[in-house]
Amino acid sequence: SAINLTTGKKVWKQRYENLPFTSNLAVTAHELYLGTDNAEIVKLDKVTGQLIWTKPVPSTVIAAPKANGDNVFAKTINGELTALNAQTGAPVWNYQQTLPSLIIKDTSDPVINGSTLLTGFSNGTLMAFEKASGNVLWTKQISLPEGKTDAERMADVSATPKVVDNTVYAASYQGKLIAFDFQTQDTVWSADVSTYNDFTLSDNTIFAGDNNGNVIAIERATGTILWKQTALLYRHLTAPT
Repeated sequence: SAINLTTGKKVWKQRYENLPFTSNLAVTAHELYLGTDNAEIVKLDKVTGQLIWTKPVPSTVIAAPKANGDNVFAKTINGELTALNAQTGAPVWNYQQTLPSLIIKDTSDPVINGSTLLTGFSNGTLMAFEKASGNVLWTKQISLPEGKTDAERMADVSATPKVVDNTVYAASYQGKLIAFDFQTQDTVWSADVSTYNDFTLSDNTIFAGDNNGNVIAIERATGTILWKQTALLYRHLTAPT
């Protein structure tokens, strides 16, 4: 559905048979892109909701696609990243990574930063790709899997990374929240915050909900934990806003 923000009136509503949507929306000037449980990327007309095309990708799409004028990028649950031509849906490039045997069924969205596409994976890495070609520019280990069991070794980068100026902020499950330099990948600071959910940046502070349901405020410049609110323990928080 599309709803007028001012009046609340419905602009359009469409039913799409056999398209079980599993991702959030990617919104461009004229189109909407979604992923499905049938391993597809779907392109819709934003004004009318009409289906433009449906194209196959390697697996189920849970992360929201990302789109620019040329390509649409989809990360699938099997650890692949695929670029499709935004106009035709034709494949442009693909990257595949081997994933651990146990992962969180929730995943970070790809992030476009200039000519670069940032994507977090379930093995604890954040990777930068050249948007046009898919060439890997660098890989940053956000957390190292530790422990004897598959559950103990889960280190998914399931929080969507944030880029502000030249600093990247990224977090992982059973790992850390870190800030590092986009150009050199040198770590500026790291904080012991384990999260599978997104976090939010304000001017001076990062707000995150950890995997136990604590709400934590972290100083952006230093990574110092300013406070922790424990009253919402085990309540499966959404991302703070």
